[in-house]
Amino acid sequence: MKEECFFTDGELARKCGVTVRTLQYYDQCGLLSPSRYSEGGRRLYDIEDVLRLQQILFFKGFGFSLEEIRDRLMTINSTQDFAKLLARQKEVIKEQIRHLEHITAIMDETIKRIESSENLSINMVMAILKAAKQNNFYARLLTISTKNTWSPF
Repeated sequence: MKEECFFTDGELARKCGVTVRTLQYYDQCGLLSPSRYSEGGRRLYDIEDVLRLQQILFFKGFGFSLEEIRDRLMTINSTQDFAKLLARQKEVIKEQIRHLEHITAIMDETIKRIESSENLSINMVMAILKAAKQNNFYARLLTISTKNTWSPF
């Protein structure tokens, strides 16, 4: 008779490189529920749960949201469907790269003008703010500038 092997949430978290809180959150949002609970109420995961967690981490690595993983990816029935989803996600990532390259170009131009002591035009400042707003860059810039008591504006 084959003996079942179970992992506690702490053991599974260590083995898979996630936190216990992550496992609890995945359970809460319906992504990964433990196979059973111990008499003391601890979550216990079997090998199928481990494989499911690996799938979740795989999809997260490709930039899919937890909602997408739960609603679409974990219910894929064919390799063609999987390929279509990956192709769509690839396009999303390419667009993010283009956006980040655009922001980088604006930042390079801004740095060049600051270092050459040129005044920044209102158009340049507006371009920075527009690009920043689209990527939440401005919020991070404000955090950095308040920590260092320096602001480029």
